[in-house]
Amino acid sequence: MREVFLHGARVRESPPSPAGRRGLWPEIWAGVAFVIRQPLLRPVMIAGSMLMLFETAWTSIQAVFLVRDLRLPAATYGLLLAVGAAGGLAGALCASRVIGRFGAPRVVRLMLAMTTPVMLVMPLSQAGWRLALYPAGAFVSWFGSAVFNVAQLTLRQQVCPEQMRGRVNATMRFVMWGSMPLGGFVGGGLGQLLGVRPALWFCALGSTAATVPLLTMRFRGSEARGPAPTMAG
Repeated sequence: MREVFLHGARVRESPPSPAGRRGLWPEIWAGVAFVIRQPLLRPVMIAGSMLMLFETAWTSIQAVFLVRDLRLPAATYGLLLAVGAAGGLAGALCASRVIGRFGAPRVVRLMLAMTTPVMLVMPLSQAGWRLALYPAGAFVSWFGSAVFNVAQLTLRQQVCPEQMRGRVNATMRFVMWGSMPLGGFVGGGLGQLLGVRPALWFCALGSTAATVPLLTMRFRGSEARGPAPTMAG
């Protein structure tokens, strides 16, 4: 019945003004320029692209490290990955509460700096009790990444005008995700040149360095609070 009434409704829509239309490249540049000039989004974009690069580099060689070098059976390898994924799930479940308590800008600024350096213990893994270092580091780092991801999405909603959100989100995603193919190449190249374990050290250090731009963020006290966390964008 509702569809019948909606079908009968007549809405007069005016076409968009030709004066308000812009070409594709001006629209793209508008999003890029907004992110570059925005003091809260610019460091997020830089840190996110660096983190994606080094995490993808890490992922491209972790199977070689765990299966070939440490000689783990397939079931144990899968279990270690599951523990890391559980950290991401836990972070996603806790993100709303953490962001609601401390505010999105503060969480974006500090969460990765508190959790990503734990990756530095993971290359120390060996057969025996030291194998536990790998899933422990993966759990903590994935937890921090999940909370950070929700917080930076929330931050976009807070600081970006509604009419700019599509262009800003496209810019952020292109720069962040665009570093991932390069990360796979970097990981394989480092593993070949340095060896797998030193390459993991390099990736862990690079991921830790990715948090530095976030520590430079400056925000007013009123910006530390904002709308409820959202997964949109």
